[in-house]
Amino acid sequence: MSGDIRTELAQSQRLLNELAEKREDTIDVFSRLMGLTDDLHETYTKAPPDLKKHLISLFFHAITILDKEIFKI
Repeated sequence: MSGDIRTELAQSQRLLNELAEKREDTIDVFSRLMGLTDDLHETYTKAPPDLKKHLISLFFHAITILDKEIFKI
């Protein structure tokens, strides 16, 4: 029985560690985005793809492309 508790505790600790890492990544991305928002157009054009995706998601829920053109925002 105590083995089951130890196993569950270890699994819970691994999950907490994973969530802490994701939280730190999210905070890092948000901090980088906020530091770049003084000139949003310039920021977007110079940003790497992962930051562009985050910038777009701040303003739009979904963008649908049809025949290489924006179909729906």
